[in-house]
Amino acid sequence: MEPVTHLLGRQLQDITHVENSKLNLSVLQWNALARCYTSPKHYPLLSRQIVEFDSRKDLISREIKSYNADVICLEEVDKKDSKFFRSLYSEEEYSFSFVKKPQSSDGTCIMIKKSFEVIEAQVVEHTNEESKKDNLVSQIVVAKHSNKELETYLIAAACHLKADAWTAPCGDIRLRQARQLIEAIEKQREKCLSLTENKEKNIIILVCGDFNDNPENAPTQEFLKNPKITLKSAFIDEPYTLNQMYGYNEYWLKSVVDYVLYSDNLILTKKIGPPPEGKVGKDGLLSEDFPSDHLSLYCEFALGGEQS
Repeated sequence: MEPVTHLLGRQLQDITHVENSKLNLSVLQWNALARCYTSPKHYPLLSRQIVEFDSRKDLISREIKSYNADVICLEEVDKKDSKFFRSLYSEEEYSFSFVKKPQSSDGTCIMIKKSFEVIEAQVVEHTNEESKKDNLVSQIVVAKHSNKELETYLIAAACHLKADAWTAPCGDIRLRQARQLIEAIEKQREKCLSLTENKEKNIIILVCGDFNDNPENAPTQEFLKNPKITLKSAFIDEPYTLNQMYGYNEYWLKSVVDYVLYSDNLILTKKIGPPPEGKVGKDGLLSEDFPSDHLSLYCEFALGGEQS
């Protein structure tokens, strides 16, 4: 059997070894760069051959399939390309949920292996103080594991919080959106608790997404310090998850803005490492070798078992 290869020569890192796990779970989170954000004004320094979606889709497919994750959460999936992402796996392999932003052509996607049975899919509409809808939505998929001896429920959320405008920060808006999503997750958790006879240890929570914010800032901390759902971050100590030069003014963004948050009943066992030295070019991640300006984030977890 040929070894699995990931783009940019990235390698899986062993974190913790767990024996006698009740359930193993793998997760892929990725902002895949929607075609609606790839105009020449966004990437004037790159050739259109690199930027166009039709030129990138084979690499996107290769990267996603190289992980074979149980749960796949994607942001910046263009409505025009949702059929492409759906076609990566058969309906017998994965459930598929795509939710578009109200006023944009892109949205989020959640794909879950059929070892989990989807029992509910919820769209979280973000509204402001005047009860008007933002041009953003999050989604939550609730699923039950097919192993009847292990009554485990999965609450998987995918979000793409508001980016700062070129002239104005939007941290307060992201904080409100984070609170709205947390409230919806808490309600889904209460439903699952009633189904599991209050066996909280059998409820898995995942929050994946592009928060457009750093780990130490309020929107991210709102997730990490919530007393009810108690989430940890798998990639909070990475050097970056977004790395790209934009525009003619050479505006550079290099920071951690993408996250895989997980409930504390899970044990992180493996995660994908950063690109080796020299693998990322002078203009950033998006190149003929990598199809997005954001890194894909993959990790593996164990539920229960003994650490060694």
